[in-house]
Amino acid sequence: MVEVRDVNAAELEALVAEGKRVLIDFYFDNCGPCKMQKVILKDFAKTVEDIEVLTMELSKNEAIAAKYEIATVPYLLYFQDGEVKERLMGMQQKAVLQATVNG
Repeated sequence: MVEVRDVNAAELEALVAEGKRVLIDFYFDNCGPCKMQKVILKDFAKTVEDIEVLTMELSKNEAIAAKYEIATVPYLLYFQDGEVKERLMGMQQKAVLQATVNG
C-alpha cells in the first residue's frame, strides 16, 4: 500500500530525476472531477507498491503546467526511468491506472 501525497514542483522533479516510478494527478481545488479522481487515486494506491502516487495543485505550480503541457484537469502523468511514459487526460478509473503502471 502506498500513501497519496501532495507535492510541489521541486519534490516532483527530484523524484523523476531519481528515476522513480511516479504517477501524479494534477488538479485544481475547485474542480469536481478532480475531487472524484482523488478518491479513485487513493483506492488505487492501496493496490500498488514501489511507486510514488502524488497529487499537485496546478494554480500553485504553473511552471510545471507549462513544462508538461497540461491544459486540462484532472491530468495524470506516469513517469518511469526519468521519462513521461503515459499521459492521461480527464478522470480515469482504477483499472486504467493499474494498466498504466503495470503495462
